[in-house]
Amino acid sequence: MSAPHPATHALRERSRQAWHRSLVADLRTGEPDWRRDVRDLLVHLAPYRHCAGLLGMPAGLSFRFAAWRGPADVRAATVAFGARRDVRLDAFGWALAETPDGPAYVSTLREIDVDRLARRLGR
Repeated sequence: MSAPHPATHALRERSRQAWHRSLVADLRTGEPDWRRDVRDLLVHLAPYRHCAGLLGMPAGLSFRFAAWRGPADVRAATVAFGARRDVRLDAFGWALAETPDGPAYVSTLREIDVDRLARRLGR
């Protein structure tokens, strides 16, 4: 199994601060990838959107706050994603699994699924 998504730590700690720090860090470190294809960013944001709900955070406001601390090139997409109400983990290739270490956001995509998803998204 691959490493859990970074939002996992915030969920396990029940920490809004950890959620915010992790999202801002991911926006910054992943910026070159996110600029190449914003769909990769959207897939990565799905666990953060789910986690915000579990932590009782106002997702739209929380994403906007984090986006303004991240790179300008991905700001609009991040804000728009946070405002969405139709985000389902499974639709973005994620699941919330119970592990020996606690709950974890894990990818449900296998290599074949990634290829199929890429074709569906027009890559």
